[in-house]
Amino acid sequence: MNAIEIIEQLNKDWFQNYGDTDTKKFASYLHEDFIYTGKQGVFKKKEYIKDVVSGRIKRKLSAKECIEITDFGYTALCVGETELINPTYTTKSNHNFTLVWHRVEDEWKAVAYYES
Repeated sequence: MNAIEIIEQLNKDWFQNYGDTDTKKFASYLHEDFIYTGKQGVFKKKEYIKDVVSGRIKRKLSAKECIEITDFGYTALCVGETELINPTYTTKSNHNFTLVWHRVEDEWKAVAYYES
């Protein structure tokens, strides 16, 4: 598989496993220096994983995912749209996201995730 195909699969896996209580599995996608920036604030890897596995908010790729992936060699930029589902309030909303992947040795890791 080429880099674009690998990132496409990683993105699908990322959103499919989002909110999974298997912390190790979800953490395996993230680089040690991972950073999240969004309406909830700025979180480093440990804080972000805690928020994700809490199940407080679920994310999934929407039908309008519009993913565009740009490969820069050791870094790939993924831009798209995600649907956020808040089970407490039974609300849904669409958000744009940018997910930055970086290749470390033979493995791709997420280094930054921004959503608006």
